[in-house]
Amino acid sequence: MNSNEGKTTGFLFDINNPRLNVLLEESIKNNALSVVGAEGEVDDFDLLSRLYMVRHEFGDKNEFEVHEHYSDDGRNFTASVSFIKKPRNF
Repeated sequence: MNSNEGKTTGFLFDINNPRLNVLLEESIKNNALSVVGAEGEVDDFDLLSRLYMVRHEFGDKNEFEVHEHYSDDGRNFTASVSFIKKPRNF
């Protein structure tokens, strides 16, 4: 999703992309909003742990507001982590 109306730009990245960290760093540096998402079976702990690691690698930096979403139907899940760049205080 890209929109220049209102200065909101976001990207949805696949947690399985081997270049995820590089792409996410570039996106966060250049945009106000970046989103990492994953879908899978609820017992796919490897996938969930990769999303968790990305959340903490970038979310623990004080310059981002982090929003998490998780839902499942008992069999499959959808999860995302949004990184919103905090405005700089002058």
